[in-house]
Amino acid sequence: MTPEQAQAIYFAGEPAVVTQLCKLGAQVTALHQENEALQRQIAKLSKNSSNSSKRPSSDDITKPKGGKKTQAGDACVFQTKSATDSIAKLPPIPRQACH
Repeated sequence: MTPEQAQAIYFAGEPAVVTQLCKLGAQVTALHQENEALQRQIAKLSKNSSNSSKRPSSDDITKPKGGKKTQAGDACVFQTKSATDSIAKLPPIPRQACH
């Protein structure tokens, strides 16, 4: 609402002001209820066996597992420990060979 619109409601008189305040109050209440419902939904969806008392079998297995992605995105990179315990990178293997 612009200041000009607010002024027009004010000059329209008390009934117009009361009506507008009631409309705004109803909108605030509806948005508050929607916000609470969304927060409950987020809390429910963000719980899994690693951060709650839920059993691992109740985890949603359709969610992608977090993992490291290669920089190029088109090759798989395997790492292995050498005899000196330093990480040696093997040459990239084309993605088609990874699956």
